[in-house]
Amino acid sequence: MVPRGELALVDEQVVDFFRRRRVAREVMVLLADYWPEAVTLTPSLLARFGERPADREFIEAVQWLGDEGLVAFEALIVGGLPETSFLGACSTRRGLLLARILPDLTT
Repeated sequence: MVPRGELALVDEQVVDFFRRRRVAREVMVLLADYWPEAVTLTPSLLARFGERPADREFIEAVQWLGDEGLVAFEALIVGGLPETSFLGACSTRRGLLLARILPDLTT
């Protein structure tokens, strides 16, 4: 069950997004595991959860998470490295709290 005070972190749009987007859930879990360190986030890094996401799906998920204030990153590199990369990616405080209650939101 989601603690009452933490419900203010989410709205129906966020819950719906996480239910439909496996990659977004995986990014949140991964960044929470690395916190407080920033990482170079790549599709291959998410392969630990199963299959590697397509670049487009990966970019859309991480950019949406950034727009929602759940993750921060320094730069998006497409084409200049061996794979698409978000440099200096880390979870925000709001993202960390959401990652903790994520299982309750997606069941």
